[in-house]
Amino acid sequence: MVRFSKGADVLVHDALNRDMVEMLAKALDASGNSRAGTMARQVIAYHTSPVEAAAIAKEAGVPLLVFTHEVPPLRNGLMRRMFMRGVADARGPGETILAKDGLLISLPKGTKDIQTKQLF
Repeated sequence: MVRFSKGADVLVHDALNRDMVEMLAKALDASGNSRAGTMARQVIAYHTSPVEAAAIAKEAGVPLLVFTHEVPPLRNGLMRRMFMRGVADARGPGETILAKDGLLISLPKGTKDIQTKQLF
């Protein structure tokens, strides 16, 4: 992923917070829904963690990292903070944002500007 991201202005990447999904899986197990808990754990294997994606963006030198398809869904500020734990340290310089439906990213021609705007 680093090789294909070098020279990019923006990296849009999925991310799954393994600790949060494991907490969800344990809660599902405890509620008697071990099948759903097992399915939640299986998803962990084929997603990148937020910290891993941040390290990719750093190594590739990408100015803006945009998380999309965040797992689990981030329903409030506490969940967003938990999800992003460790990202700033792994990211180093550069901006990281959590995408929401309606996010517009613009790269005006002839500039190095990256503009983001929430349409709705």
